[in-house]
Amino acid sequence: MTGEKKNKRILPPLLGFGLFAAAPFLLFNPEYAVVDILPDCIGYALILVSLRYLRDAGEGIHEAYGAFLRAAAVSAVKLLSVFLIFSGLFDQINQAASMLLFAFVFNFLELLFLIPAWKKLFSGLAYLSSDPATDRACRRASVSTRVFIVIKALCAFLPETSVLSSHDENAVFNWYEFIGMFRAVSIAVCLVAGVVWLITFSVRLSVIRRDSGLFERARAEYESAILDRPSVGVRRSIRADAAGVCVFLLLSADVYLDSVNVLPDFLAGIAAIVLFIMMKRFSGKWKAGVAASAVYTCISAVSWIAANRFHDSFADSAVERSPEAWEAFWRFYPLKIAESAVWAAICAFIVLILVQIVRDHCGYVPASADPKYVENRIAAIRSSLYKKLNLLFVFCMLSAAASAAYDRLITLTYYLEAAPGSDGFSRFVAGLKSALCGGWWAVCLVLIAAAFVSAVSAGFAVISEADSKYMLD
Repeated sequence: MTGEKKNKRILPPLLGFGLFAAAPFLLFNPEYAVVDILPDCIGYALILVSLRYLRDAGEGIHEAYGAFLRAAAVSAVKLLSVFLIFSGLFDQINQAASMLLFAFVFNFLELLFLIPAWKKLFSGLAYLSSDPATDRACRRASVSTRVFIVIKALCAFLPETSVLSSHDENAVFNWYEFIGMFRAVSIAVCLVAGVVWLITFSVRLSVIRRDSGLFERARAEYESAILDRPSVGVRRSIRADAAGVCVFLLLSADVYLDSVNVLPDFLAGIAAIVLFIMMKRFSGKWKAGVAASAVYTCISAVSWIAANRFHDSFADSAVERSPEAWEAFWRFYPLKIAESAVWAAICAFIVLILVQIVRDHCGYVPASADPKYVENRIAAIRSSLYKKLNLLFVFCMLSAAASAAYDRLITLTYYLEAAPGSDGFSRFVAGLKSALCGGWWAVCLVLIAAAFVSAVSAGFAVISEADSKYMLD
């Protein structure tokens, strides 16, 4: 009984569902195309946090949790696409076409995940309740929410379709000239719909939150499903950490367009901070990882701004020809070297924590087996996983070195061209060197892709061995 009371005391009020009330205030606002003043991904993050206990109280809520997680990922990518659209890489016509394309793709994907997510969430809550008022509130909130998200998606997408008339040579009228008015009307319509939804949703949510029987039943379901099986939380954390490593590496990729990295590295720094906080249950090294990630975030932000300023004023080929360009280059290039060095340190901390996870939570051998066999089998399992982690570490270090060298090598592309009058072999060697420097971005992408693939492989292997160890729990 004492242990049961203790388990109940560690659970937050309403199993954390009280935080759900804040999410609608980040979701009701209108947007145009992919531009969202209050990013929906933050609202979905609040929903995910508020459902972290309830998802184990019913299958419907668990499925809704996964759908909201996918919607949050889509919304986060949509937020990043804003940087690409307004990076200056597109002229006015192509920018408008890009907004139409992105608005269609992202809104379609969000509806694909959100419509079943909201439906399953409220059906799951209704299942846990025996109060007719709660059941009625869940049904009405489910319908009104799905209607609202469709209205919001249409209001974001439909105005952008006017750009099609500007590309049609046979069009009688260019409707894109009125894009400002179309967007204003759509925003007004969506705002009215959003305010109505916010008010009615909040009222119905308050009815659900007052249903003490619902949360008592959810608490009992959670305790039987999770608190009596602590390995479930460990295995989930390992899965989440493996996915977090992959996200970090994806955001670390350098995608250059006209010498501008359209995927700023400070985004990877923010992801690394979140990742190390997620990893804190496995190793005390998470604190050093957070510190390194914070430093990396600051350095990469300053470096990204400085690099963009340099490329606004000078071409890469001018570094070896102009003293002014040379001096400006060396004002930002040391930051790039420091950024790569700190990134390598972050990767080292990640691998060290993964090694600790392997030691503590991987490998299953029957307890009845011979002790010598158990020892050898555990050693073989760990050796196999360590090889995968070592490969990940090697690719990360090579990627860091390649990234550090990129900005310098790209300035040598024209400098290494063969001098007039050179023989054929000299021209070939010079051309090869110049091509290697000019295409170094591809080397960087290949190495970070190799690191990502290694992380996926190592992650699946660690997850599999952890599941094997705890499969009888």
